[in-house]
Amino acid sequence: MTDLSVQALGSLTELRRHCDAIDALNLASRRPCPFSTLEYLETFLAHDEFGAKEAELLALLAFDAGQLVGYLPLRRHRAFVGTHLPYTRVGVMVSHDTDRPHVVARPEDEARCAQAFYGHLLGRKDWSLLELNFQDAESALSTPPPPSPLRYWVRRYENMPISRLPVAWKDLGGYLATLSKSRRKVLVRSLRRTFQAGQVEAVSSSDPAGLGELLALYLDVEHRSWKEAARAGVGRDPRRVAFFEALMAPGQPMPMTAHLLVLDGLPVAGAVVGVFGGVMHALEICFDQDYEHLGCGHVGGLLTFRQASALGLREVNLNGNYAYNKANLGAEPTLTWAVQVYRVGSLPWLKAQAGRARRWLRPPPAEAPQFNPERRAHETHAAVRPARDEERARAKATLDAVEARGVTLERLSGAALEAALGLTHSTEAQEAGRRRIIAIHSTRKAAEERLTQL
Repeated sequence: MTDLSVQALGSLTELRRHCDAIDALNLASRRPCPFSTLEYLETFLAHDEFGAKEAELLALLAFDAGQLVGYLPLRRHRAFVGTHLPYTRVGVMVSHDTDRPHVVARPEDEARCAQAFYGHLLGRKDWSLLELNFQDAESALSTPPPPSPLRYWVRRYENMPISRLPVAWKDLGGYLATLSKSRRKVLVRSLRRTFQAGQVEAVSSSDPAGLGELLALYLDVEHRSWKEAARAGVGRDPRRVAFFEALMAPGQPMPMTAHLLVLDGLPVAGAVVGVFGGVMHALEICFDQDYEHLGCGHVGGLLTFRQASALGLREVNLNGNYAYNKANLGAEPTLTWAVQVYRVGSLPWLKAQAGRARRWLRPPPAEAPQFNPERRAHETHAAVRPARDEERARAKATLDAVEARGVTLERLSGAALEAALGLTHSTEAQEAGRRRIIAIHSTRKAAEERLTQL
């Protein structure tokens, strides 16, 4: 096996010289993903709400006889024990809104690139803690080479699982048939309650010319959801809003789609998703808390699943958090771990040893609660539902303006929506819906070219 040479780059300018080779490696890798592209990294660094900066970039590149064979973007930055004791930490650069950071390499090169990267990092003296989060069992980074116990201490601990839903059905009727009888009844009853509550419409678009307006309507729903008080959504920080706006702009590697459920003119649920490499990434979902009793929050997920099957995707990645709830939708949990390497005698090492002693003296609870504690803590139930006239007027004006500009939308209501959601079976309606989704999704390239020319 040929020895690899490792280069550490500290700027996007240096990294851009290898952009084409990185993209080729990503597409040839075991798990191609949008979060490993240079475009996504640039967007992340421009809008990270937690303060990641280009100056902290530590991009590792592995070369074999001058040819790039591996890539791993890391972040080297100052962290603190307590509030006043600084140390240097190395971790994954894209730390959120991502999926299991990994070595970007061809499958046959992934293991040796990981070992080369670990060798490079263990040979550096400019960090006290190396932490690589969300490593699954297939990751070559999940097991570091045995370091000297006098210099380093290695541990692994569980991160949240990643929930993934294989798409093994042609439409939502087929999806519902895969669920248990009791779960299927719960979903169908919630859909029936929603339809009985008023005039229901589903609005979807992948056209970047109108995604900004649909995102604004999604944020309007989010402000009326439990996520607002818990600061768990897109609107929790202006930089995060700008990040999603940038992801929806032309030139991004992951085509985005916004789904909205509108009840009597008021958006009451929504989802924001992206597609890359045959996988749909469900990035955000929310529902109006005043309509929780209808179960309308399920519709955002079902519209996402419908789009995935129509596009012939192999999987919907529902990301982390609340795996017990996503399992009810048929998702399969993928266990992940954080790999930590501490420099012996450093501040984070001392803190970790104190934590071990504390957990030995007072063990934590054996199981996490099987509910969403943030959502439960911020639940409110209004005795009288607000009229929301202003929000209804804003939604109507926005959708009318978007359509008037020629933005491609799918708007479904009545029998067509019931068929799309699998409540009724109509082969013709399902096929027509599949063609619409494909057409809507395919408009993105033409729309990008049109916007570029303006």
